[in-house]
Amino acid sequence: MKISPLPLIFIVLLGSIFIGNSYGVVVAAPKSDPSLPEVSLQLVLRDSDGQLVAYREPSLMYIRNLTLLHEYLDTIQNRTIITTEGKNFELIQFTYAFQFDKGNSGQITTSSLDYKNYQVLVLRYDGMIAEPHDTLISSWKIIRTIR
Repeated sequence: MKISPLPLIFIVLLGSIFIGNSYGVVVAAPKSDPSLPEVSLQLVLRDSDGQLVAYREPSLMYIRNLTLLHEYLDTIQNRTIITTEGKNFELIQFTYAFQFDKGNSGQITTSSLDYKNYQVLVLRYDGMIAEPHDTLISSWKIIRTIR
């Protein structure tokens, strides 16, 4: 008995539509717009004993308000001037530490920079579970063209 390959091809194509990928599609920020900063974030989640629970380097970024993001970055004092290929840039680095309690523990899937009660920058990533007394350390590194 000969089986037609057409139904098998149809099933494979149909299945690929409904089977997702938890990593999603990441598109790099366009390099043609010098006002867009390059953002790097390292997230380290440790339990109350200091043991590593999770590590993430998210790359899916949403700039919700570029003007307010630059205003926020202007308020940060820790910056270094770097020169690459004859162009001057600011390197801005800062770290936040946050300890979870019963009221705010659970799954974490985003990290953001908030300014004037508004999320100006949001990074999304595969979730990690935080328990009470865990500590999340967020290390930000942002490079932008000197304005």
